[in-house]
Amino acid sequence: MKTIILSFLLSLLLTSGFAQIDGYLSETGTNSSVLVKLNKINKEVVYNYSFCNEVKDITVFTDLSKIILVDLVTIYFDENGNMVTRERENKKNSTKLVDSFYYDSSNRLSEISSTSILNNQETNVGHTLYQYGDNGKVASINTSYRLSNGMTKYSETKNVYNKKNQLVEVWKHSNLTKLMLAERYYYDRRNRLTRIYYFNDDYSAVYHYHRRRTRIVSDNERDDYHKATIYYNSHHKCRKYILGDKIDEFYYNPDGTMSESKSHYNGNMISVTQHHYYKD
Repeated sequence: MKTIILSFLLSLLLTSGFAQIDGYLSETGTNSSVLVKLNKINKEVVYNYSFCNEVKDITVFTDLSKIILVDLVTIYFDENGNMVTRERENKKNSTKLVDSFYYDSSNRLSEISSTSILNNQETNVGHTLYQYGDNGKVASINTSYRLSNGMTKYSETKNVYNKKNQLVEVWKHSNLTKLMLAERYYYDRRNRLTRIYYFNDDYSAVYHYHRRRTRIVSDNERDDYHKATIYYNSHHKCRKYILGDKIDEFYYNPDGTMSESKSHYNGNMISVTQHHYYKD
């Protein structure tokens, strides 16, 4: 679960405009809108396969008895390279989750609406609104989503920036909790993120940068939430992401788009994700 949470955190960092070329977090499984537009991609299909326990080598990938198609993701893009629809079909329980993305006149993400489809019955399960400040950065995020007990949770995130337009504070509240300072961000003289302090759990995630490697560690010795190492290739894209006993490897096409990723746990391959693209 902590691995999933950290992966989700990385995706938030990337979509919040934190990604930097100089020794920072780079793309881990997604293509930038610039890259999509440059390659005139209008659709991407992602196949997520799970391996049986005995499978340890990609050479047996063609043996269909050894793999299971867990889910199929189809993504549609507009002429600006922006994701407009993402359909995730779960092959285990025959459910489909459809995310619709909307943009404002400045081509900024303004809204995400999520719908779950089961037995041809549609249910709205989530809605997110983005508002921007005078600096062009995300000032607030308002989210509502349906809980498993049928209730709806509403939450709001407010971002505070410094004079350099760097995110320095994140405030959060919901209909179940009061407004509180949740996170504080620190940077070095090279404007690289060096530490995130999480008030709710009272610990920090500390970032250490090397030429083609970033280490993320926690100042809590008992915590394995932030103990990751990220390796980059010569094009500053993430090629390997290590978190405990789990290793994710990323591979790219000559045009820079993601082609494949592999996940290993305790030395065994557990999943493979393949990306296929369709162009104008």
